[in-house]
Amino acid sequence: MDNLEEIIQLINTDGIGPVTFNKLLVKYGSVQEGIKNLPPKYKLYPLSQARKENKVAKSKGRHIIS
Repeated sequence: MDNLEEIIQLINTDGIGPVTFNKLLVKYGSVQEGIKNLPPKYKLYPLSQARKENKVAKSKGRHIIS
């Protein structure tokens, strides 16, 4: 999945749970647009940390399901 790291980033943002995540996707049409339009009250989870999580999962032969 091309945007897996952005999905990891958004879903790990404090205050963003499955319901809010889905609302952002429905409203903005994509994870990238949801991130761009994230209300200022949320502090976006670092993309570098999302990349690290993805890399660690891959190195252990695990797949992140989104």
